[in-house]
Amino acid sequence: MSAEQPKDGGAAGRAIIAEFNQRRQRLADTARKLEELVNEVQEHEMVVRTLEPMDKSRKCFRLISEVLVERTTGETLPAVKKNKEALEEVVKKLHRDMQQQEKELTEYQQKHKIKVVDQAGRPIDGEDEDAGEGPSGQSSSSSQNKPQGMLAG
Repeated sequence: MSAEQPKDGGAAGRAIIAEFNQRRQRLADTARKLEELVNEVQEHEMVVRTLEPMDKSRKCFRLISEVLVERTTGETLPAVKKNKEALEEVVKKLHRDMQQQEKELTEYQQKHKIKVVDQAGRPIDGEDEDAGEGPSGQSSSSSQNKPQGMLAG
């Protein structure tokens, strides 16, 4: 997957493409980090659901900075809930940041008329709007005919 070089070529065109690719990479990095944090929130939720019905004096173990610490469920549960809430706030902020990055990337792409193509030179990311047909004249709704692009959610 690459971006087509502008017709004028030259250093300015290469700089525009380099900036575009850097922005795409930052967006992909943000998406990976967001997914990682969402998984952590789910893990915290699972721990909360497990600890809530237990007796508050029951002992449990908690990993804190690579150190396994013995506590009671009554001491551990509030800390896990607090950490989960903090993670949820970070996820919300990161999601807003990612949406802003997507918007800026799209604007940059449109401003500089950048077309993203696959290795065969076919447009990707929904840029080919020619009656929905692939190169062989068949409908491109089949997943094997669609070029694969970046997934952002």
